Amino acid sequence: MNNSSNPFNAKLEQVAITKFNGTDKMSIMPQVAEFTLHQSIFSPIMKADMAIIDGIGLMDNYPWSGEEIVEVELVQDGEETAGTGQKQFHRTLTFVISSIREISIDKDGRTMSYIIELASYDAFINAKTRVSHAYNEDIETMIDKVYKDYIVKNRTTPKPKELKIFKDTEKVRKLVVPNIKPFDAIAWFCKYAVSSNPEKYYTHMFYETIDNYTFKALQKITFRDLEDTTALLAAAKEKYIYVGDISLIKNNPKALQQLESRGFSDSRIINDMKINKRYSALEKIVGGYFENELVEINMLKNDYKITRKELKYKDYEFNTINPGKGYNTAEYIENVKDEYKEPETSARIRYIINNYDDENQPSFRDKFGRSAMSFIAFQQVDLSIAINTNLLMRVGDMIFVELPEFHGFNLNDADQYLSGFYIVSEIKTIMKQGGLSASYVRINRDSFTRDLALKHNYVFSSNDPQVSTTNPMGPR
Repeated sequence: MNNSSNPFNAKLEQVAITKFNGTDKMSIMPQVAEFTLHQSIFSPIMKADMAIIDGIGLMDNYPWSGEEIVEVELVQDGEETAGTGQKQFHRTLTFVISSIREISIDKDGRTMSYIIELASYDAFINAKTRVSHAYNEDIETMIDKVYKDYIVKNRTTPKPKELKIFKDTEKVRKLVVPNIKPFDAIAWFCKYAVSSNPEKYYTHMFYETIDNYTFKALQKITFRDLEDTTALLAAAKEKYIYVGDISLIKNNPKALQQLESRGFSDSRIINDMKINKRYSALEKIVGGYFENELVEINMLKNDYKITRKELKYKDYEFNTINPGKGYNTAEYIENVKDEYKEPETSARIRYIINNYDDENQPSFRDKFGRSAMSFIAFQQVDLSIAINTNLLMRVGDMIFVELPEFHGFNLNDADQYLSGFYIVSEIKTIMKQGGLSASYVRINRDSFTRDLALKHNYVFSSNDPQVSTTNPMGPR
């Protein structure tokens, strides 16, 4: 990493530790060699690591006891104010120590180095709190009450984070939380969250970002504080483009001009990427992608009900990022040879004890099959990209990337299957002393839809009447 890879000047402003009783607050900024922040839509809490070079005996003289609060202050310039010294982003994140590992001592016996693992402060509250309560309301209200009654009320530190809810459920449910931790209770609620529009929203998530806690369906398209069509337009404007060696491009004015005409910006360059995984048919069969069954057992009536969901070649409802397009091979990739067109079967069966929902309202059986299929598909297009750190990026939001075809021929067009919209699922941000920083972002989507691929000769405009929700990048 070098300074040119940190255009927003994202950096650690301060790192301080405090005993749980509020005494002995001190800065350890000089001892922090590296700070790594982890955010994920698959986790209700943020985590972090600090690499410490300890030449003043913190381990023994402070000492570290695992009962400290660590406050990390992060700042960065805005995209419009980069280099002016005006800070668009300024946050103080509060963590607790979860462990200290990889402790090593220099040969001279004067310096120690170690890694401090951190978890969001609310993880401490969550670990020592239990929820045992009966609820009779919609899922969003339950989540809001658990967060406020069991997390916020038990905080002794400054202002808690906002809980941002993208509401889409309406049905009142009767659920009894059986003496479990607050975040486990919320995760349980997510499983039983049924949208008023279950064919559109069916995989509900709860996770922590730098700014807030978020509850929303995975299929709810967002970009920072924007939703749906507006979110797609905003994400497309801030597209990320992969360039293998930018120095070669900058030495060729014509190539640079062509790249900039496609929306290239130094601040949003993809420096490196890898494809994490491609699902095989066997994994999809076992996971219930092609077919799954939900068996509901009613103990009171000595009865059961089976709901079976099958994915068909003409079944388009599961595509998260581009509704209306299927993601079976025969539907979206041309010139596929020897494709397997026979119906697939799956052995996945889920048993639950459930008093049958009102047949006239959306119920758990309306979401289970769709959610199982979509969540597996969501991981079949799974990439990691290295980008410049931008602390305004949020997990759960949309990102638009342009990736080239990787081959040995002379012409490298944009990959029509990999380029397009993705959901940011994880962000790993590394900050070092001296203002060096980089981010590694995991992005996912559930299809190789060509409709969302980049169209090079289209000049993007949010005011263009041809921009639509089905094809945000304009006419083809």
